[in-house]
Amino acid sequence: LLLGIAVSLDSDAALWRAIAAAGLGRWDEARAATERALGAVGNYPPDIRALFQLAASAAALEFGDAKRAQSYMAQIEPTMVSPDIRARYEVVQGRLADAAGRPDDALLRYDRADAVGSRPASAEAEFRRLEQLVRDGKMAPPAAIERLKALAFAWLAWRTLAGLPGN
Repeated sequence: LLLGIAVSLDSDAALWRAIAAAGLGRWDEARAATERALGAVGNYPPDIRALFQLAASAAALEFGDAKRAQSYMAQIEPTMVSPDIRARYEVVQGRLADAAGRPDDALLRYDRADAVGSRPASAEAEFRRLEQLVRDGKMAPPAAIERLKALAFAWLAWRTLAGLPGN
């Protein structure tokens, strides 16, 4: 429905399409929807605004536009959002720091994201950390692969346990 023609021009629908497309890694769609949604962002509570800004920032980063990504991130007040969103905020800030040539700051941001305890953000933070360490020659690829295998197992176990009755 959100991708249908009937709602294609509605800025509220565009906001939700941007969030959904970014979540699916459909960066072209997320970027296009972002531009159409800008007029609606202010109508939403802080968590929804932050989800949109994070989606817009991630899409901008995927296209190498760190300046635009930073402008979206500057609109988020991390103390006003839920812990899960704050963890995602730290991951995107880490990506921005890495793109700006500040690898130590990026690693610090990934540590902050991990400390929040949000499993999805922690998983992405660990992936980004490993990617950066291998790229910078601070970790051998085989060691990173082993850590990624452990991360994948832990993620699968968490998803399985989270779906059990009583969880």
